[in-house]
Amino acid sequence: MATEKQDSSRKRPPNFRIEIPGDETVKSRILEKLQRRNFWIKQQLGSDNTKELHPFPSTYSQTRRQDVDQGLFVTAAKSLDTYGELFEAHTSICNGKLKVLKRTMKGHVASVRLISGLLPVHYTRFVNGAGIGCITKERRSKFFRKYKEHAENESVQSVDNAINDEISSYDDLDDINIMTDARHGWRKNAKDTTVVALGEKTHKVMDCEHVTKSQDKVAQRHERLGTQKIYENLENKNVSIKIHAHDRNLAVNKFVRDTQFTVNQNDLWHAVKAVKKAVTKISKGEQLGDKVEPIATHINWAVRNCEQSSQKLKESLDNIVEHYCNNHVNCHHSSRCKVDSNYEPSRIVITNGKVRKMLESAIKSSTIYKYPQDYILAKDTFYVESFEHISRQKNLLW
Repeated sequence: MATEKQDSSRKRPPNFRIEIPGDETVKSRILEKLQRRNFWIKQQLGSDNTKELHPFPSTYSQTRRQDVDQGLFVTAAKSLDTYGELFEAHTSICNGKLKVLKRTMKGHVASVRLISGLLPVHYTRFVNGAGIGCITKERRSKFFRKYKEHAENESVQSVDNAINDEISSYDDLDDINIMTDARHGWRKNAKDTTVVALGEKTHKVMDCEHVTKSQDKVAQRHERLGTQKIYENLENKNVSIKIHAHDRNLAVNKFVRDTQFTVNQNDLWHAVKAVKKAVTKISKGEQLGDKVEPIATHINWAVRNCEQSSQKLKESLDNIVEHYCNNHVNCHHSSRCKVDSNYEPSRIVITNGKVRKMLESAIKSSTIYKYPQDYILAKDTFYVESFEHISRQKNLLW
Protein backbone atom coordinates (compact mmCIF):
# COMPACT_ATOMS: atom_id res chain seq x y z
CA MET A 1 0.00 0.00 0.00
CA ALA A 2 2.84 2.32 0.84
CA THR A 3 4.37 1.72 -2.56
CA GLU A 4 1.11 2.47 -4.37
CA LYS A 5 0.63 5.63 -2.40
CA GLN A 6 4.15 6.73 -3.17
CA ASP A 7 3.63 6.07 -6.91
CA SER A 8 0.32 7.91 -7.05
CA SER A 9 1.80 10.95 -5.36
CA ARG A 10 4.55 11.28 -7.97
CA LYS A 11 4.26 14.73 -9.60
CA ARG A 12 5.86 13.88 -12.92
CA PRO A 13 6.43 10.68 -14.87
CA PRO A 14 9.72 8.86 -14.49
CA ASN A 15 12.49 9.86 -16.89
CA PHE A 16 16.08 9.09 -17.67
CA ARG A 17 18.96 11.05 -19.20
CA ILE A 18 21.51 10.18 -21.84
CA GLU A 19 24.85 11.99 -21.81
CA ILE A 20 26.58 12.43 -25.17
CA PRO A 21 29.99 14.10 -25.44
CA GLY A 22 29.99 17.21 -27.64
CA ASP A 23 29.60 20.99 -27.72
CA GLU A 24 26.57 23.18 -28.52
CA THR A 25 26.93 22.46 -32.25
CA VAL A 26 26.50 18.73 -31.62
CA LYS A 27 23.53 19.47 -29.39
CA SER A 28 21.80 21.55 -32.09
CA ARG A 29 22.44 18.87 -34.73
CA ILE A 30 20.94 16.12 -32.53
CA LEU A 31 17.84 18.21 -31.74
CA GLU A 32 17.31 18.87 -35.45
CA LYS A 33 17.61 15.15 -36.24
CA LEU A 34 15.05 14.33 -33.55
CA GLN A 35 12.65 16.82 -35.15
CA ARG A 36 13.09 15.11 -38.51
CA ARG A 37 12.58 11.67 -36.92
CA ASN A 38 9.28 12.83 -35.40
CA PHE A 39 8.22 14.08 -38.82
CA TRP A 40 9.14 10.71 -40.42
CA ILE A 41 7.16 8.79 -37.78
CA LYS A 42 4.09 10.94 -38.40
CA GLN A 43 4.33 10.25 -42.12
CA GLN A 44 4.61 6.52 -41.54
CA LEU A 45 1.59 6.48 -39.24
CA GLY A 46 -0.45 8.41 -41.78
CA SER A 47 -2.41 11.60 -41.49
CA ASP A 48 -5.82 12.88 -42.49
CA ASN A 49 -4.21 16.04 -43.86
CA THR A 50 -4.15 16.15 -47.66
CA LYS A 51 -1.35 18.72 -47.64
CA GLU A 52 2.20 17.53 -47.42
CA LEU A 53 3.73 18.23 -44.03
CA HIS A 54 7.14 19.78 -43.72
CA PRO A 55 9.48 19.31 -40.74
CA PHE A 56 9.97 22.37 -38.61
CA PRO A 57 13.52 23.40 -37.78
CA SER A 58 14.63 23.35 -34.18
CA THR A 59 13.59 26.42 -32.20
CA TYR A 60 16.71 26.10 -30.08
CA SER A 61 19.22 28.80 -31.01
CA GLN A 62 22.71 29.14 -29.61
CA THR A 63 24.40 32.51 -30.09
CA ARG A 64 27.94 32.18 -31.32
CA ARG A 65 30.73 34.70 -30.99
CA GLN A 66 30.61 35.59 -34.71
CA ASP A 67 26.84 36.26 -34.51
CA VAL A 68 26.86 38.96 -31.83
CA ASP A 69 27.40 41.77 -34.38
CA GLN A 70 24.67 40.75 -36.82
CA GLY A 71 22.26 43.44 -38.00
CA LEU A 72 18.95 44.08 -36.26
CA PHE A 73 15.88 45.57 -37.90
CA VAL A 74 12.24 46.34 -37.11
CA THR A 75 9.34 44.46 -38.68
CA ALA A 76 5.60 45.06 -38.62
CA ALA A 77 2.94 42.55 -37.57
CA LYS A 78 1.41 42.73 -41.06
CA SER A 79 4.77 41.78 -42.60
CA LEU A 80 4.92 38.68 -40.39
CA ASP A 81 1.39 37.71 -41.45
CA THR A 82 2.33 38.20 -45.09
CA TYR A 83 5.42 36.05 -44.65
CA GLY A 84 3.29 33.31 -43.08
CA GLU A 85 0.87 33.39 -46.03
CA LEU A 86 3.76 33.36 -48.46
CA PHE A 87 5.36 30.37 -46.74
CA GLU A 88 2.07 28.45 -46.72
CA ALA A 89 1.47 29.15 -50.43
CA HIS A 90 5.06 28.24 -51.26
CA THR A 91 4.99 24.87 -49.51
CA SER A 92 1.86 23.89 -51.45
CA ILE A 93 3.60 24.18 -54.83
CA CYS A 94 7.33 23.79 -54.13
CA ASN A 95 9.36 21.37 -52.04
CA GLY A 96 12.39 23.66 -51.97
CA LYS A 97 13.37 25.80 -49.03
CA LEU A 98 12.96 29.57 -49.02
CA LYS A 99 16.35 31.24 -48.79
CA VAL A 100 17.28 34.89 -48.34
CA LEU A 101 18.69 36.08 -51.66
CA LYS A 102 19.26 39.72 -50.74
CA ARG A 103 18.66 41.98 -47.76
CA THR A 104 18.59 45.75 -48.22
CA MET A 105 18.72 47.95 -45.12
CA LYS A 106 16.75 51.21 -45.24
CA GLY A 107 17.44 52.88 -41.92
CA HIS A 108 16.04 50.57 -39.25
CA VAL A 109 13.88 48.66 -41.76
CA ALA A 110 15.06 45.73 -43.90
CA SER A 111 13.73 44.73 -47.32
CA VAL A 112 14.27 40.98 -47.81
CA ARG A 113 14.15 39.15 -51.13
CA LEU A 114 13.54 35.38 -50.96
CA ILE A 115 14.35 32.69 -53.53
CA SER A 116 13.45 29.04 -53.89
CA GLY A 117 13.94 26.26 -56.41
CA LEU A 118 16.56 25.91 -59.14
CA LEU A 119 18.94 28.62 -60.21
CA PRO A 120 18.85 29.47 -63.95
CA VAL A 121 22.16 27.69 -64.60
CA HIS A 122 20.92 24.56 -62.82
CA TYR A 123 17.66 24.70 -64.76
CA THR A 124 19.51 24.92 -68.08
CA ARG A 125 21.71 21.95 -67.21
CA PHE A 126 18.70 19.93 -66.09
CA VAL A 127 16.57 20.50 -69.20
CA ASN A 128 19.54 19.89 -71.49
CA GLY A 129 20.37 16.63 -69.74
CA ALA A 130 16.75 15.48 -69.69
CA GLY A 131 16.10 16.48 -73.30
CA ILE A 132 13.32 18.89 -72.31
CA GLY A 133 12.80 21.90 -74.55
CA CYS A 134 13.77 25.33 -73.25
CA ILE A 135 14.30 28.85 -74.58
CA THR A 136 17.98 28.89 -75.51
CA LYS A 137 20.25 31.89 -76.02
CA GLU A 138 20.07 31.39 -79.78
CA ARG A 139 16.28 31.56 -79.76
CA ARG A 140 16.31 34.60 -77.53
CA SER A 141 18.77 36.28 -79.91
CA LYS A 142 16.44 35.45 -82.81
CA PHE A 143 13.50 37.07 -81.00
CA PHE A 144 15.66 40.10 -80.23
CA ARG A 145 16.70 40.59 -83.86
CA LYS A 146 13.12 40.15 -85.00
CA TYR A 147 11.55 42.75 -82.71
CA LYS A 148 14.53 45.12 -82.33
CA GLU A 149 13.60 47.19 -85.39
CA HIS A 150 9.99 47.63 -84.24
CA ALA A 151 11.08 48.62 -80.72
CA GLU A 152 13.53 51.18 -82.10
CA ASN A 153 10.88 52.70 -84.35
CA GLU A 154 8.49 53.04 -81.41
CA SER A 155 11.27 54.61 -79.31
CA VAL A 156 12.14 57.18 -82.00
CA GLN A 157 8.47 58.10 -82.47
CA SER A 158 7.95 58.46 -78.72
CA VAL A 159 10.98 60.78 -78.37
CA ASP A 160 9.88 62.90 -81.34
CA ASN A 161 6.41 63.33 -79.84
CA ALA A 162 7.93 64.22 -76.46
CA ILE A 163 10.17 66.89 -78.05
CA ASN A 164 7.18 68.44 -79.85
CA ASP A 165 5.18 68.49 -76.60
CA GLU A 166 8.08 70.13 -74.76
CA ILE A 167 8.61 72.81 -77.42
CA SER A 168 4.90 73.67 -77.44
CA SER A 169 5.08 74.32 -73.68
CA TYR A 170 7.21 77.47 -74.19
CA ASP A 171 5.96 80.84 -75.39
CA ASP A 172 8.69 81.34 -78.00
CA LEU A 173 8.30 77.76 -79.34
CA ASP A 174 12.05 77.60 -79.77
CA ASP A 175 14.56 76.73 -76.99
CA ILE A 176 13.85 74.11 -74.33
CA ASN A 177 15.15 73.44 -70.82
CA ILE A 178 16.38 69.96 -69.92
CA MET A 179 17.57 68.04 -66.86
CA THR A 180 19.97 65.11 -67.15
CA ASP A 181 21.27 62.34 -64.93
CA ALA A 182 23.39 59.23 -65.39
CA ARG A 183 22.65 55.71 -64.18
CA HIS A 184 25.79 53.61 -63.92
CA GLY A 185 25.80 49.85 -64.32
CA TRP A 186 27.61 49.45 -61.00
CA ARG A 187 28.90 51.66 -58.22
CA LYS A 188 32.59 51.55 -59.14
CA ASN A 189 34.23 51.21 -62.52
CA ALA A 190 30.88 50.76 -64.29
CA LYS A 191 30.91 48.68 -67.45
CA ASP A 192 28.17 50.87 -68.94
CA THR A 193 26.20 54.04 -68.24
CA THR A 194 22.79 55.31 -69.32
CA VAL A 195 22.35 59.09 -69.59
CA VAL A 196 18.76 60.39 -69.74
CA ALA A 197 17.49 63.87 -70.62
CA LEU A 198 14.00 64.97 -69.51
CA GLY A 199 12.14 68.11 -70.53
CA GLU A 200 11.67 70.61 -67.71
CA LYS A 201 8.01 71.33 -68.52
CA THR A 202 6.58 67.95 -69.55
CA HIS A 203 9.07 65.67 -67.75
CA LYS A 204 9.11 63.45 -70.83
CA VAL A 205 12.22 61.76 -72.25
CA MET A 206 14.00 63.97 -74.80
CA ASP A 207 16.78 61.45 -75.39
CA CYS A 208 18.45 58.45 -73.79
CA GLU A 209 22.03 57.41 -74.55
CA HIS A 210 23.80 54.20 -73.55
CA VAL A 211 27.60 54.42 -73.18
CA THR A 212 29.79 51.33 -72.77
CA LYS A 213 33.49 50.70 -72.18
CA SER A 214 33.91 49.88 -75.85
CA GLN A 215 33.35 53.61 -76.49
CA ASP A 216 35.41 54.85 -73.55
CA LYS A 217 37.34 52.64 -71.15
CA VAL A 218 37.18 55.22 -68.35
CA ALA A 219 33.80 54.90 -66.60
CA GLN A 220 34.09 58.36 -65.05
CA ARG A 221 33.87 59.93 -68.54
CA HIS A 222 30.70 58.08 -69.56
CA GLU A 223 28.26 60.73 -68.32
CA ARG A 224 30.05 63.48 -70.21
CA LEU A 225 30.15 61.39 -73.41
CA GLY A 226 26.44 60.54 -73.09
CA THR A 227 25.61 64.22 -72.58
CA GLN A 228 27.57 65.14 -75.71
CA LYS A 229 25.58 62.59 -77.73
CA ILE A 230 22.31 64.04 -76.41
CA TYR A 231 23.36 67.53 -77.55
CA GLU A 232 24.31 66.21 -80.98
CA ASN A 233 20.98 64.36 -81.41
CA LEU A 234 18.93 67.39 -80.38
CA GLU A 235 20.98 69.64 -82.66
CA ASN A 236 20.31 67.30 -85.59
CA LYS A 237 16.59 67.75 -84.85
CA ASN A 238 17.01 71.57 -84.80
CA VAL A 239 16.29 71.76 -81.08
CA SER A 240 18.24 74.32 -79.02
CA ILE A 241 18.88 73.94 -75.30
CA LYS A 242 18.45 77.09 -73.23
CA ILE A 243 19.01 75.81 -69.66
CA HIS A 244 20.62 72.52 -68.67
CA ALA A 245 20.30 71.30 -65.06
CA HIS A 246 22.26 68.33 -63.65
CA ASP A 247 23.73 67.11 -60.36
CA ARG A 248 27.08 68.90 -60.71
CA ASN A 249 29.27 66.56 -62.69
CA LEU A 250 32.36 68.72 -63.25
CA ALA A 251 33.04 67.31 -66.73
CA VAL A 252 29.44 68.08 -67.75
CA ASN A 253 29.78 71.55 -66.22
CA LYS A 254 32.76 72.31 -68.44
CA PHE A 255 31.09 70.83 -71.53
CA VAL A 256 27.92 72.93 -71.09
CA ARG A 257 29.90 76.13 -70.48
CA ASP A 258 31.96 75.48 -73.61
CA THR A 259 28.81 75.38 -75.74
CA GLN A 260 28.38 79.14 -75.03
CA PHE A 261 24.68 78.96 -75.91
CA THR A 262 23.35 77.00 -72.92
CA VAL A 263 23.03 78.17 -69.31
CA ASN A 264 24.58 75.66 -66.92
CA GLN A 265 22.71 75.01 -63.66
CA ASN A 266 23.34 72.51 -60.87
CA ASP A 267 20.83 70.74 -58.67
CA LEU A 268 20.02 72.83 -55.57
CA TRP A 269 19.04 69.87 -53.38
CA HIS A 270 22.51 68.30 -53.58
CA ALA A 271 24.15 71.62 -52.69
CA VAL A 272 21.92 72.18 -49.65
CA LYS A 273 22.49 68.59 -48.54
CA ALA A 274 26.26 69.16 -48.58
CA VAL A 275 25.91 72.31 -46.44
CA LYS A 276 23.70 70.46 -43.94
CA LYS A 277 26.31 67.73 -43.68
CA ALA A 278 29.09 70.27 -43.05
CA VAL A 279 27.08 72.13 -40.40
CA THR A 280 26.08 68.87 -38.72
CA LYS A 281 29.76 67.98 -38.21
CA ILE A 282 30.34 71.17 -36.21
CA SER A 283 26.97 71.28 -34.44
CA LYS A 284 28.02 69.27 -31.38
CA GLY A 285 27.99 72.34 -29.17
CA GLU A 286 25.01 74.12 -27.69
CA GLN A 287 24.99 77.13 -30.04
CA LEU A 288 24.77 75.24 -33.37
CA GLY A 289 22.73 72.14 -32.53
CA ASP A 290 19.40 73.80 -33.36
CA LYS A 291 20.43 75.46 -36.63
CA VAL A 292 20.98 72.67 -39.20
CA GLU A 293 17.48 72.63 -40.71
CA PRO A 294 16.90 76.41 -40.36
CA ILE A 295 20.14 77.07 -42.30
CA ALA A 296 18.95 74.72 -45.07
CA THR A 297 15.64 76.61 -45.19
CA HIS A 298 17.50 79.93 -45.33
CA ILE A 299 19.64 78.75 -48.29
CA ASN A 300 16.59 77.56 -50.23
CA TRP A 301 14.87 80.90 -49.61
CA ALA A 302 17.99 82.86 -50.56
CA VAL A 303 18.35 81.08 -53.91
CA ARG A 304 14.69 81.64 -54.82
CA ASN A 305 14.78 85.31 -53.87
CA CYS A 306 18.18 86.41 -55.20
CA GLU A 307 16.61 87.76 -58.42
CA GLN A 308 19.06 85.63 -60.45
CA SER A 309 21.98 87.65 -59.08
CA SER A 310 25.12 85.85 -57.90
CA GLN A 311 26.14 88.85 -55.77
CA LYS A 312 22.80 89.00 -53.95
CA LEU A 313 22.91 85.27 -53.33
CA LYS A 314 26.36 85.49 -51.71
CA GLU A 315 25.26 88.46 -49.58
CA SER A 316 22.23 86.52 -48.39
CA LEU A 317 24.42 83.52 -47.53
CA ASP A 318 26.83 85.79 -45.62
CA ASN A 319 23.90 87.13 -43.61
CA ILE A 320 23.09 83.67 -42.23
CA VAL A 321 25.81 84.01 -39.59
CA GLU A 322 24.84 87.61 -38.80
CA HIS A 323 21.19 86.63 -38.35
CA TYR A 324 22.02 83.94 -35.79
CA CYS A 325 24.35 86.37 -34.02
CA ASN A 326 21.25 88.57 -33.51
CA ASN A 327 22.46 91.18 -35.99
CA HIS A 328 19.57 91.89 -38.38
CA VAL A 329 20.84 94.99 -40.20
CA ASN A 330 21.17 93.19 -43.55
CA CYS A 331 18.17 90.88 -43.19
CA HIS A 332 15.48 91.04 -45.87
CA HIS A 333 12.87 93.74 -45.36
CA SER A 334 10.07 91.13 -45.32
CA SER A 335 11.69 89.02 -42.59
CA ARG A 336 9.93 88.81 -39.23
CA CYS A 337 13.04 90.10 -37.49
CA LYS A 338 12.54 93.33 -39.48
CA VAL A 339 8.75 93.60 -39.40
CA ASP A 340 7.99 92.57 -35.81
CA SER A 341 9.13 95.15 -33.28
CA ASN A 342 8.76 92.59 -30.48
CA TYR A 343 10.85 89.97 -32.30
CA GLU A 344 12.88 87.63 -30.14
CA PRO A 345 15.26 85.01 -31.59
CA SER A 346 13.72 81.52 -31.60
CA ARG A 347 17.18 79.91 -31.84
CA ILE A 348 20.12 80.12 -29.49
CA VAL A 349 22.09 83.29 -30.25
CA ILE A 350 25.72 82.70 -31.25
CA THR A 351 27.99 84.54 -28.83
CA ASN A 352 31.14 82.43 -29.06
CA GLY A 353 33.64 83.80 -31.57
CA LYS A 354 35.05 80.34 -32.31
CA VAL A 355 31.58 78.99 -33.13
CA ARG A 356 30.95 81.97 -35.41
CA LYS A 357 34.14 81.28 -37.39
CA MET A 358 33.29 77.58 -37.71
CA LEU A 359 29.86 78.37 -39.16
CA GLU A 360 31.30 80.98 -41.51
CA SER A 361 33.88 78.48 -42.74
CA ALA A 362 31.23 75.78 -43.34
CA ILE A 363 29.10 78.15 -45.44
CA LYS A 364 31.91 79.81 -47.40
CA SER A 365 33.53 76.45 -48.28
CA SER A 366 30.31 75.15 -49.85
CA THR A 367 29.90 74.86 -53.62
CA ILE A 368 26.82 77.07 -53.61
CA TYR A 369 28.88 79.91 -52.08
CA LYS A 370 31.92 79.39 -54.32
CA TYR A 371 29.90 78.99 -57.53
CA PRO A 372 26.63 80.91 -56.99
CA GLN A 373 26.14 81.39 -60.75
CA ASP A 374 25.36 77.65 -61.04
CA TYR A 375 22.40 77.88 -58.62
CA ILE A 376 20.75 81.28 -59.13
CA LEU A 377 17.87 79.78 -61.18
CA ALA A 378 16.95 77.30 -58.39
CA LYS A 379 16.80 74.27 -60.69
CA ASP A 380 16.46 70.70 -59.48
CA THR A 381 16.82 67.23 -61.02
CA PHE A 382 14.16 65.46 -58.97
CA TYR A 383 12.16 64.10 -61.88
CA VAL A 384 15.08 62.69 -63.85
CA GLU A 385 16.54 61.07 -60.72
CA SER A 386 13.16 59.49 -59.99
CA PHE A 387 13.07 58.23 -63.58
CA GLU A 388 16.52 56.66 -63.15
CA HIS A 389 15.50 55.10 -59.85
CA ILE A 390 12.42 53.46 -61.36
CA SER A 391 14.47 52.26 -64.35
CA ARG A 392 16.98 50.68 -61.97
CA GLN A 393 14.22 48.85 -60.09
CA LYS A 394 12.72 47.51 -63.32
CA ASN A 395 16.14 46.31 -64.49
CA LEU A 396 16.50 44.38 -61.24
CA LEU A 397 13.12 42.73 -61.81
CA TRP A 398 13.97 41.88 -65.43
